[in-house]
Amino acid sequence: MRRWFLLIVLAGCGSKSSTSPAAGPMFTPLVANHLRALAPDCALQRTTDEVRTCKGELAKQVVITLDSQQHLRSLDIELAGMFSDRAKILLDQALAGVVDTAAFTPRLEKLKLPQTEDVQVGGAHVTIGAKGQPMSPEFSVQIRW
Repeated sequence: MRRWFLLIVLAGCGSKSSTSPAAGPMFTPLVANHLRALAPDCALQRTTDEVRTCKGELAKQVVITLDSQQHLRSLDIELAGMFSDRAKILLDQALAGVVDTAAFTPRLEKLKLPQTEDVQVGGAHVTIGAKGQPMSPEFSVQIRW
């Protein structure tokens, strides 16, 4: 009986290898709803990956790229013009469950126009950027796994 238990445990430990090591978190309904709050109007395009391009009042564009297992491969968010404190709140809410935003959203207010900054967050490469007018900068976030 112990041998069967050990065999099952060992088989279960090795089963995760079928997932791509570069895959991001799952695109769950919770993650989808958080991103839909920024940009609810989406168009779906299927190639080898699934690409969703969304637009809305708060975000000029949100591009979500998923692999065949419904894991995030990349996420691009381009917010409409707003102050950095509002952008930080929106990104903290929209990216809950995707990446730890504490590593990069406090840096938004320190970005000069135009400027980008790269941050490594867990297994994700995050590029934050700011452009536009000083009174209404446009912030962007690109996440790659």
